Amino acid sequence: MTAANQSERPEVGKYPLLFGSNNYPGLEIIIFRIGPREENQFVLKLTGIDHAWDGHFFELTRDGDEHRANYAINSYPDGEYNLVTCRDIWGGSSYEIYIKGIRDGIKLFLGNGSFLIAEHLLTEFLAYKEKGEKPF
Repeated sequence: MTAANQSERPEVGKYPLLFGSNNYPGLEIIIFRIGPREENQFVLKLTGIDHAWDGHFFELTRDGDEHRANYAINSYPDGEYNLVTCRDIWGGSSYEIYIKGIRDGIKLFLGNGSFLIAEHLLTEFLAYKEKGEKPF
């Protein structure tokens, strides 16, 4: 039995978030909840950037709520690493991603992720984990 089997699949949030960046055209960041809502566990998929982390998934813990939060990598070798921050600003929220080796945070905009299907992302993530790939 593989990790992708239905009986072993964790619960996922119904609506993944899709982010892009005006400064890095092609950058795509998808965040979706994995496990029960109260555990605040998320998965981030990073693609479209010329960097060693391109194409990798990151398991994250969210500290805060949807409007003011840090999404920290669970297994970063040097300890906690806040990968994405969300801050309340007048008129909405501000998002940034911090990618190792890029000096400043990359400002993000929230895109329309209505076409994303959480169960498909979960299948892709479980296959990634099964291969044992790591971003660092």
